[in-house]
Amino acid sequence: MEELFPEHSHYRASALRSWEKKLRPVPNKAAKADSGRVPLPPVLKKQKERSRVEQEAKTPSLPRPISRDEEKSLINLTPSDVERCYEIGRVIGDGNFAEVRECRRRHDDQILAVKIVERSKLTGREHMMQNELSLLGSLCHPRVVQLLAHHHTQTHSYLVMELVGGGDLFEAISDRGRFSEAEAGLMVLDVSDALSYIHSKSIVHRDLKPENLLIEKVTAGVCRLKLGDFGLAMVVTEPVFTICGTPTYVAPEILRETGYGVAVDVWALGVILYILLSTFSSSKPRHSDSVSPQQHKHSSRPPSSELNQPFMLRSVSRHELNLVIR
Repeated sequence: MEELFPEHSHYRASALRSWEKKLRPVPNKAAKADSGRVPLPPVLKKQKERSRVEQEAKTPSLPRPISRDEEKSLINLTPSDVERCYEIGRVIGDGNFAEVRECRRRHDDQILAVKIVERSKLTGREHMMQNELSLLGSLCHPRVVQLLAHHHTQTHSYLVMELVGGGDLFEAISDRGRFSEAEAGLMVLDVSDALSYIHSKSIVHRDLKPENLLIEKVTAGVCRLKLGDFGLAMVVTEPVFTICGTPTYVAPEILRETGYGVAVDVWALGVILYILLSTFSSSKPRHSDSVSPQQHKHSSRPPSSELNQPFMLRSVSRHELNLVIR
């Protein structure tokens, strides 16, 4: 530089600064942002995964709560696993094969109903529960009781459903004895909506009766119905010939064994309408349980107590009478 600029020292200094700037390495922006800290060398992908695994191994594992998707169907559980999901409460219904209890779902404190089925009592009738699980799981309608989840242990099955807290229609009929035309009309409308929905999916219920219609109390004095218990329901694509159901509500074509379809549910709804518009004795016992196809093979005739219950048709309007006759 002295040889190039012997008499101009300011040119020499400027040239030196220019060369130093060109030769100086480009500063690392991450290091500069790190307030002078020495940047760490880049970590390869495998090193990242190894460090994550090591970190997880050092961190103590906590019990993981069950997610809503996992909750829908859990099998091979223990009773303690079920208790971890739900707090089982009081009995709100029972039958030959199961009892229904109120329960609280622990992760959100929602009050639900759980149908607890003793599997040893279902020997030879396992298909009834499978039908209920598969069909209810495919249905979503405001007039049909919703199945939320199902869990299974070695001895019991737990069907978790929405809680319909107003009891069933049979209890309401026993308590009140009769209903007004407006009340009966609203109930029939609810059941008709439910039947229209399941029939559109080619599903026949085959056990429509007051015991399987649950009451939802909407407001004071206003009740709606929901259809439940799909143990005898099935998908129909051709005429069915098996005899099943509750004798009081069985359609003639079922007893004739000439083949039937979804229309048998409409017959049962007509019987229910007749009962709603009739004077009903509160001392009448609850209807016997439904007869499955297997049970029918071993019985010669339905119980006479089922078919000889006294109903007295009260004074009704012409509109009501025409509807019952149809």
